[in-house]
Amino acid sequence: STIRCKVAKLALPTLVRCILLLRETSLDLEGIFRVSGSSDVVKSLCADIENPNVFDGVLNQHNITGAFKMYLREQPNAIIPSRFYTPLMDAFRLTEPTEKLSKFSEIIQQIPARRYQILRVLMSFLYEVSTHSDENLMTTLNLGIIFSQATLQSDGFMNPLLVKEEGSLVSYMIENVATLLDPPLLTTEDYHDLLKVDASMRRASSAGRD
Repeated sequence: STIRCKVAKLALPTLVRCILLLRETSLDLEGIFRVSGSSDVVKSLCADIENPNVFDGVLNQHNITGAFKMYLREQPNAIIPSRFYTPLMDAFRLTEPTEKLSKFSEIIQQIPARRYQILRVLMSFLYEVSTHSDENLMTTLNLGIIFSQATLQSDGFMNPLLVKEEGSLVSYMIENVATLLDPPLLTTEDYHDLLKVDASMRRASSAGRD
């Protein structure tokens, strides 16, 4: 059965904080994002995921990866808005590799700035996870299928027949992150810079309301 929890709105600082922790602790974790943690613990962690200290003292890494996955998958809207679904699927079905990549990139660049930033952060992280596949046994296709629901908003009812193709599409994005997203692969310093920029923007916004 699917566990559900009420999740906070998807926010870049929360996403980045989780990724920084997972990069330190879980890149080599066998079955990362595939192996389930304790459903009650995962649900509890997910519900409090905005708390920067939520994972302090959590020993089972699968509980942390499970909460991260749930936080993304339980959002009311996927990262890529539904209006991009059909154009992306059409581009993905192109057979000529250069044309496919070019068309895909053209569409991705049109995604609204906030969602583009979140997509860039997530795809960069998933690519990094996939480079540890000898240890964690997770391919880009495994990761694409797991995170397709969080990444890609269909423009209608979910079609079970398209689940694998949607997963393959997200896998394609992960594999080609260096070409599709700019700048592509993020370092620890890049992640910390994102947190600083977000914090300064929030302060400016708050000052503007005073």
